[in-house]
Amino acid sequence: MLPRIARPRDLVAPAAVTGLPGGGEGEEVPMAPGGRKEGRLGRWWRRWGGAHRRGRDAGLRFVYSDHYALGPVFAGLDTRRGQRILSFLDAQKVLRRGRLYRPRRIPVRELLRVHDEAYLRSLETAEGLARATGVPIGAERVDEILRAERAMAGGTWLAARRALREDRIFVNLGGGLHHAGRDRGQGFCLFNDVAVAIAALRARGFAGRVLVVDLDLHDGEGTRSIFAEDAGVHTYSVHNRTLRRDEAVESTSIELGSGVDDATYLRTLEGSLPSLIERFDPELAFYVAGTDVAEDDRFGDWEVSAEGIVERDRRVTGWLRGGDRRRPLVLVLGGGYGENAWRPSARFLAEWALGRRVEPPVTENLPLKEYRRLARHLGEPLLGRGEPHGPGWRLTADDLPGLQRQATPRVLGSFGLYEIELALERLGLLDKVRALGHESLRLEADLDHPLGHTLRLVSTEPERQVVLELRGRIDAAQIRGLRLLSVEWLLAQNPGADFPRHRPELPGQRHPGTGLLRDVAALLVLGAERMGLDGVCFVPSHVSLVLLSWPHARAVEPEVEARLQALFETLGERPFREALRLIEEGRVREVSTGEAFRWEPAPVLMPVGRRARAWLGNGQRRRRVEEVRARLEYEISP
Repeated sequence: MLPRIARPRDLVAPAAVTGLPGGGEGEEVPMAPGGRKEGRLGRWWRRWGGAHRRGRDAGLRFVYSDHYALGPVFAGLDTRRGQRILSFLDAQKVLRRGRLYRPRRIPVRELLRVHDEAYLRSLETAEGLARATGVPIGAERVDEILRAERAMAGGTWLAARRALREDRIFVNLGGGLHHAGRDRGQGFCLFNDVAVAIAALRARGFAGRVLVVDLDLHDGEGTRSIFAEDAGVHTYSVHNRTLRRDEAVESTSIELGSGVDDATYLRTLEGSLPSLIERFDPELAFYVAGTDVAEDDRFGDWEVSAEGIVERDRRVTGWLRGGDRRRPLVLVLGGGYGENAWRPSARFLAEWALGRRVEPPVTENLPLKEYRRLARHLGEPLLGRGEPHGPGWRLTADDLPGLQRQATPRVLGSFGLYEIELALERLGLLDKVRALGHESLRLEADLDHPLGHTLRLVSTEPERQVVLELRGRIDAAQIRGLRLLSVEWLLAQNPGADFPRHRPELPGQRHPGTGLLRDVAALLVLGAERMGLDGVCFVPSHVSLVLLSWPHARAVEPEVEARLQALFETLGERPFREALRLIEEGRVREVSTGEAFRWEPAPVLMPVGRRARAWLGNGQRRRRVEEVRARLEYEISP
C-alpha cells in the first residue's frame, strides 16, 4: 500500500515560475519508481504522510523538503543535518502516520512583505548571492541555493500555520535564518524565514502576540531589526556577541561573550525567559534551537555540552508548552556546524516524543547505506568492472575536468581511473574538495610502487599539492583463509589551510583534514565488496584513527580487541576530541596497575564478507577476548 501525504492542500503541484530564480511556488509530490521521482524521502512521505488518525494525538509534527539538502557550500556546514535527524526519528518510530509534511517554496509575494524588492532582485546573480552569503557562489549554483532557502522559509510558514490551527509543536528541520534583514543577507541567511512567516500570518488576520526565542550562538539581529517597531513581536536572543544594537520596543538581547558553559547558560535562561513568557504572554512562539553553542562546534566559542543543549531544549519547550498555557510552538534548527551538529536536536526531539532517553549514533558511521542507495538509484554499481555502456551513456572526458581514461593496467587489477573519478563525482566528494578551495583537481595513479598501488588526488593550481593519497594491495597472508584489501598508507589533508583555533592539529597532521575520511573508508569497503574480498585491513598509526574507525574496524589480535573494548566502555559517549585529549593526557588508566592507556600500532579489520565476520566471531577468538577483557578495567583520573 502507498501511504498518503499529509493534508494535500499543503502539498501543491508546481506553479508558474516567478521572477526570482529558484523555480515556482509549488513542489512536486514525489512519485513511485519507474521513471518517476522517489528516494528515501519519498518513501518517508508515502509511509508517514497519511491523513491524521482520529482521537487524541499529542505528538510532534515535522516539516522537511529534500531541497534543504544542498551540495557542499563551505567546510563545516552539514546541509544534510535535517535529513540525519529525520532518519534517526524514523529509526526510533517517532514518525507516525500524519506527522510529516512537505512544504512548498515560499511565494515571492510573501518574501516582499519583509524584504526589499531591490535586495531580492540582487539575489538573481552569483555576485549578489555571494555578497549576501559571504561565500563565493558559482553561477551554476544560484538556483539551487535560492530553492533551498525558499523551501526552508516555506517550511517555517507551513509549520506556523499548522501550529496555530492545531495548537501543537511543529518542527521545521531547517530554517532559523535569523541574520537576514530587510535589505541584506548575512551568514548564509538570505530570507528571514521566521519574520516572513509572522508577516504572512498577519496578512491573513492573525493579530496575536508572538515571541521569538533565539538561542543560536550568534545574535538574531536580523529578526530584531525587522520587528524593532512592532510591539506585538518580542525578540529574545542570548548570544556570544551582539552584532547590531538596534533599539526595539519589545526585545531582550543578552551578550555572554566566549567560553560559556552549561551552568552559566542555563542560569541565564532560567533568570530571564520564564518571567518574560509570563509578562508578554505570547499566543504563538518560534524557537531557533541552534546547536552551534556546542563545545565541539566547528566555528563556535562556547563550551556547552550535548547534555546541556538537550536540557536547554527541554526547559524552553516546557516553559512554552507546560502548565495551563500550551502555546502553539514552531521549532527551527538555526546554526550548527560540524559532523555532530544534528545529534543534540535529534536526541531532544526523540526524547520529547517518546518520553525516554534515546542516544543518537555517532556521526562517524560510514555512509555505506547512502552510497548503496545511490547505486540502486543509478541502476549500476558506483565502483564496477569495465567501462560505462548502454544507449543512454553520453559522458565524455570533456564533461569531468581532469578525467583520464585508462584501459590497462587497472588499479588493484579491477578499476580504471575513469570509473574511480566518476564515482567520486557522483558521490559529491570532488565537490567537497572544491569547496575547500581546490578548483582544479587531477586523479593520478602509481601502479609500480613495491608496497601496492597508489592513488592520488592532486590540486594543480596555483601549485601541485596532494589532497588525498591512498596506497593499498590485495593480501592473502595477513589472516589465514581471508583475502583482504590491505591499506598501507592513507593521507587526507587540506594543504594551504590553517588549523582553526578551537580545533588544533592532531598528532602527525601537517595540514587540517578534509572531512572525507569516512567517505574514503566507505568507498574502500564498497571496492572490497566489488572485488569479492573479505574485508579491509589497516594499521592505525595513532589512537585518533582508532577512535574514528571504531566500531567498524575491530582489532585482529584478541588481546588488542579486549583493550579497545575496555577503553570504549570507559570513554562512553564522550565527543571525539574530548576522548582523544583524555588519552593523550594519560588520564585513561588501568585500575589494577595505574598505567595509562597507550596505543601500540596493531592491525584492525573492517569485515566485508561473511567469512571475515565469522572469523572475528569464532569461538576460540571470542573466548580469548573475554578472558583478557575480564582482567581489564580502565578509569579516568582527575
